Amino acid sequence: MKVDEVKLGAIDAAGAQIEAVFSRRVPDYAVYRTKDRVLAHCADDPVREAKQRSILATLGPLRGEINGLIDGWRTGRSDADKAKAHGFERRVADALVLALEDDEASAKALLENVKLDIHEERVSRARFQYLLVASMALAFGLVVIFVMTSDWYRASVHAFEHKTDPLWLAAGAGAVGAFFSIATGIRNRTVLPDLRVVDNSADAVLRIVIGLIAATILIFLLQSGVVATPTFGNRTIDIEAAAPAVYSWAMVVVVAFTAGFLERLVPDLLANTAVATLRPATPTSAPVVPATKIVPAAPAGETAPEAPDEDADNCFDRHQADDETPDEDLPPARGGVATV
Repeated sequence: MKVDEVKLGAIDAAGAQIEAVFSRRVPDYAVYRTKDRVLAHCADDPVREAKQRSILATLGPLRGEINGLIDGWRTGRSDADKAKAHGFERRVADALVLALEDDEASAKALLENVKLDIHEERVSRARFQYLLVASMALAFGLVVIFVMTSDWYRASVHAFEHKTDPLWLAAGAGAVGAFFSIATGIRNRTVLPDLRVVDNSADAVLRIVIGLIAATILIFLLQSGVVATPTFGNRTIDIEAAAPAVYSWAMVVVVAFTAGFLERLVPDLLANTAVATLRPATPTSAPVVPATKIVPAAPAGETAPEAPDEDADNCFDRHQADDETPDEDLPPARGGVATV
């Protein structure tokens, strides 16, 4: 296939129909688009064709990544997605023209920018999906709490004791706190591109569930007295398990919302509580010093008895060993300093 044969509606060498021609310079090159991707047709001259193919080969990995990122938009049902894919394809075509004109560095830089822009677009959509899934999880959790604490559920299914009311309230407030944390930090939160829908959805649901559980556990900890009662300003948190009818619902909401909003609050609190529990209750006792035997003083005019052997102060010059050799039995000495 020659360069001048690359026309709209024609069939290329791979058997695909040409849907758009971005650039054509006879007989040097042509850049066009098929249903699946953007392609480049090299020069008719074999020498120049070999050089162009060498440059295009170095850009192959980037082109493949870009093609994979926009493939869902190109074949999707949304016209907006198709238009966005065609816009990125035109930029890829511009990069291919630069490569065919022997400007490999500029072509690679342009493809890098295209890939980055597509990734940011994917992440932006993923953030919206993340918030959508988190809001759905929050709504589902609040509906379940409302149903299970309703008079109908108590009369028809199971009647929970009223002393559990602070826990249900805390669960709902913790879920709301978790969603508020997601909403305020979504720009800085690590979110995968929207190609990883399952991972992002699972993370969003787990964040809401963690906030719900953390708030409930914190109320349990305060009621049981396992952790010290904290204070907000000059107010002490007082949630008595023995008198649930008089609990402060506002205080429960504040505590539970805080536990849901601060993702690491309850885990860190539990870790500190566990460390404090493992510490010894009493300080380590000082080493015991053995008692010293006291030798009674001698009466006036008498000599005091010597201390026993175990109390000797290592002065062995005062002790006579049984196997000590007398001086007269020693062999004569050798060496020394001669006297003139």
